[in-house]
Amino acid sequence: MTTNDLDSIFESTFQQITELSRSKGADYASDADRLSNFKDQAAKLGLTPYQVWAVYANKHWDAINAFVRNNGQLESEPIESRVHDILVYSILLLGLIEDKKRVTKEKKWGLYDDHPIQHEITEIPF
Repeated sequence: MTTNDLDSIFESTFQQITELSRSKGADYASDADRLSNFKDQAAKLGLTPYQVWAVYANKHWDAINAFVRNNGQLESEPIESRVHDILVYSILLLGLIEDKKRVTKEKKWGLYDDHPIQHEITEIPF
């Protein structure tokens, strides 16, 4: 594969995962906090948002590992979809990491104003 061919895959993939994130993200979280699904589930289950992220992401890793174990065979959906999903989840993890840094900094300086969405959660359980 040439450099140009691989560059084309990178460009196409970034475009596809951006669209995937926007379309699926709207189903799970609001624009006010695109990471609220991880935080809400964490609070309900007594976990951290990172742990919830790991459960969601591992589902896709399991499918990728099955694809590898089965020499490129996968039953349910195209492997490219699973790869795109794990790329989106990787970026969501980066978002959770940055969000925790922001919250920690705001708490340190007395600027933290609770979760931006009105509901029962009073603290993000990182």
